[in-house]
Amino acid sequence: MNTIIQGQLDRVEAALNTLTASIESYNPSVPAAVDLLAADDQLQQGVKLHASSISNLLISIQLANIKQITPTSSASGAQSKNKSSKPSPPSLYSPRPAKVSFPPPRLRFPTIPAMCPSPNCWSTLET
Repeated sequence: MNTIIQGQLDRVEAALNTLTASIESYNPSVPAAVDLLAADDQLQQGVKLHASSISNLLISIQLANIKQITPTSSASGAQSKNKSSKPSPPSLYSPRPAKVSFPPPRLRFPTIPAMCPSPNCWSTLET
């Protein structure tokens, strides 16, 4: 993968040098500019491909780690038959405790005195 990215970087460098040389000679080359844009697009595609490759590698490593931590069904059956003295490692998929719901507090909204001239505005807002 690194050789592909390096080849694309070399192409961008060559296209940039060609365009720079044409500009230095006071004769800007449109095909050189188009070639630079094409080389840059190709480099961006290569970088995206490299990023997705690394992402897939990290996912496969995480899955391998999960498979090592969680026991398989046959291994868990063997553990229950053996009743070894070693405690089993905690599972990543242990059930979560139930959520405790509290009653919502009664909200009191402050009022601006100009909006509520009567003294019992609070009592009307609380209900």
